[in-house]
Amino acid sequence: MINVKYEVKEHTRQICLYIKGHADSGEYGKDLICSSVSILTYTLAQNVQIKSSLLESSQIELREGEASICCTSQSLDGLSAVKVIFDVIVTGIGLLADDYPEYVHLDVFGEA
Repeated sequence: MINVKYEVKEHTRQICLYIKGHADSGEYGKDLICSSVSILTYTLAQNVQIKSSLLESSQIELREGEASICCTSQSLDGLSAVKVIFDVIVTGIGLLADDYPEYVHLDVFGEA
């Protein structure tokens, strides 16, 4: 099971996505659910790096079976701009969770 936690804290201008686990929906290296979550995660990480000028800080940790992407913005406008990217990625993960609830679980917290 892949567990995903999306958290937005407008009062501290922080936004985070945490991902942990494996779908185990197919053979290693051919698991389409894991591949889908992975490409969405890497897409988010790349976009956070591109938008780094809007951020006070960012922390990106990508490991097999685990990822953490957190950002703190300098302003609410910066947070809003980065949040759009997070929201698009989380929408994709949400679609996977809806279609494959036995493999992906998504929790959303805060002012998301």
